[in-house]
Amino acid sequence: KKNKGNNNNNNNNNGNQNNNNQKKNVKEQSGNQNNQNNQTNNNNNSGQSALYLKAELEKKRGNDSYKTGSYEQAVNHYTQSISFCSKDTDSKKSSTNSLFAQCLANRAMAHIKLNNYSKGLDDCNISIQLDPQYARAYICRAFCNFYLGDDEEALKDFEKACQLQTDNVKLQSNLKKARITLSGSNQKNTNTKSGKKKTQNKQSNTDDSQDR
Repeated sequence: KKNKGNNNNNNNNNGNQNNNNQKKNVKEQSGNQNNQNNQTNNNNNSGQSALYLKAELEKKRGNDSYKTGSYEQAVNHYTQSISFCSKDTDSKKSSTNSLFAQCLANRAMAHIKLNNYSKGLDDCNISIQLDPQYARAYICRAFCNFYLGDDEEALKDFEKACQLQTDNVKLQSNLKKARITLSGSNQKNTNTKSGKKKTQNKQSNTDDSQDR
């Protein structure tokens, strides 16, 4: 009888220990699940998916290439970033659109350096559709229109950009130059001279001081 009682006690102890282990495992699993949920929530709150981070990285590489004068390489990086943005459906739409607009405007400026004004104009139009308050896109489009010979549209874009960035001194200077150019282009027999001047001064006139 004594042995039987000891066996029963051992069985009870083993049962209690098993129950405790099961409770501990459930608690640990619950804790791990909560950590995973918190991590997911943090990612959602930041609005940055894996594609968004890749897009940001390619944008940075494009900026670095642009600064060193490697404009074709910059275009390639910006194009890759744009591709990531277009595929990103997990990030906050406002964040993705903002990055998308920036990359398009940056690629437009690289196109200007490569004399691809029409391609730059197309990029600027899409950038403005994504973010109508993005001043840099209007600045880029102003230069595209300027080099394509559409001084009136260039002036409108400079004016819009100035409305969005009232404290930008260099932008105000560009607006003044655009007004002078428009006034000169309206005079007789000045179109050819104006066109030559635009091509010669392209590198110095293009505004690279904006946030990229």
